[in-house]
Amino acid sequence: MGFYNPATLVKDAQRHGVGVRPIDVAASHWKCTLEGSAEEPAVRIGLRYVAGLRAETGHTIEVERSRGGFESVADLAKRVALRRDELDALAEVGALGAIDPATRQRRSALWQVAAVERDRSSLFAGISPPAEPSPLQELSPLETTLADYRTSGLTTGPHLLAHLRPELRRRGILTAEQLHATPDGRFVRTAGHAIVRQRPRAAKGFCFLTLEDETGTSNAVLTEAVFQRFRVALHTSPLLEIAGPLQNLEGVIHVRVRELRPLATGGTLPESHDYR
Repeated sequence: MGFYNPATLVKDAQRHGVGVRPIDVAASHWKCTLEGSAEEPAVRIGLRYVAGLRAETGHTIEVERSRGGFESVADLAKRVALRRDELDALAEVGALGAIDPATRQRRSALWQVAAVERDRSSLFAGISPPAEPSPLQELSPLETTLADYRTSGLTTGPHLLAHLRPELRRRGILTAEQLHATPDGRFVRTAGHAIVRQRPRAAKGFCFLTLEDETGTSNAVLTEAVFQRFRVALHTSPLLEIAGPLQNLEGVIHVRVRELRPLATGGTLPESHDYR
């Protein structure tokens, strides 16, 4: 399987009933590959999705693994000419846990790889340093998802909105799925990751917005006046909360936006697919 937009990879696989397995130096090839059985197929995310990892490094990992599995992070560093930032990226994305129990947690992994000998000609190359408990607090589930997006542009874990849902539910913000059961004309609030923004020239200033949450996608429409009012937040915030009357007629469901505000997460998310 080749490379395409990482933000759609997991969704496309799951939509076709295919499981998705995370990046793992013990199993991932440079490109994505199919694993599992015909009854339970799965896509293994490729090493090329690790931010900053060179193709040369990824292919060397493949070759060295074919000669024998990596016994530890120190063994990986000895056999593969990894730059410091590449080994750190593999640790942060969670790709080292299968070869070294001490690196199964992200911050612990960063702590452990900091002590690994990087000079492949050194007498200490390939020798694991004494395992020391990391003094760093481990990532929260939300921080783990944000780290996935930051280091690979995708996540095989819960959707980001799933982490925010308890607070959103408390505030009466509906999911995309709940909008389908909401009567036409009711004033609603919903939120999601802005995956598409469209403002065609032929639409007379109207802007069409698609939000995604853990239950699916929802659509919204902004008039020219509303678009101009919320233009900055609309174009600079990956997560948005919107409010307005719902149109739910004959299978056509969208929110006519009256209010719009950003949802802060403190992390980097994939870019949207915007069209003019």
